[in-house]
Amino acid sequence: MDLGIAGKVALISGGSRGMGRRAGELLAQEGCAVGIVALESDTESIDDAVEGIRSRGGNAIGIAGNMTVKDDIQRVGTRRLREHRRRQREGEDCGFDDACHYDW
Repeated sequence: MDLGIAGKVALISGGSRGMGRRAGELLAQEGCAVGIVALESDTESIDDAVEGIRSRGGNAIGIAGNMTVKDDIQRVGTRRLREHRRRQREGEDCGFDDACHYDW
């Protein structure tokens, strides 16, 4: 299925387990660069989700954070943006220009 979202970036809150994890996997299959976000207590499942996406050729990073805490939200956004720019310089990531204009 081609949803026309290849090259976009997705941040999946609660992305380390269940429906969130599956959403991240599907978005990665569609060509999105995926940020798996979950609580710090879930770092092992974050790592598992990221490894699962990468093992199938997807682009993913894991970020621990509480998306109900403003400082964590800003840190998650900043980290994903920084990682995207690094990968873009190395030719590994694409798209994402719109997100660069958000006020993280």
